[in-house]
Amino acid sequence: MLRVRPTSVRAVEVRAGERRLVAVRTPEGWQLDGKPATPGAAEALNALVETLGQLRAVDAFRPRDRAPLGLDPPAGIITVRTDHRELALQLGAPTASGGAFYAERAGHPRVFLVGAGFMSAIERAFYQRDVAGRPDAKR
Repeated sequence: MLRVRPTSVRAVEVRAGERRLVAVRTPEGWQLDGKPATPGAAEALNALVETLGQLRAVDAFRPRDRAPLGLDPPAGIITVRTDHRELALQLGAPTASGGAFYAERAGHPRVFLVGAGFMSAIERAFYQRDVAGRPDAKR
């Protein structure tokens, strides 16, 4: 969907409701919210970037109204930056069955259905970031 090679991703920003995560890839490794990422967080970020590179829609359509799909306004936004471009994926609500959720690429006329498994890659990155920030976390 995003048509991006995982190795070309230099930064990822995820905004979901009140939560926000900013990751930047440097020659030394991932920086997560301005700090060096823990090994677990770096692994989660690599998995997220790989998932974004392989993300495929299970269906696509042109709705008349995006609000019932959770896209107006979007429930979340993932922004991916490479050396040459910036791509944004707006995240909407889950389907009634919960097996997929609505998403749209900025500037694209169609709305896509994306498998719900993608959300686990996002949640894993947030979880690893949050665990690393706990006082009892092992580094």
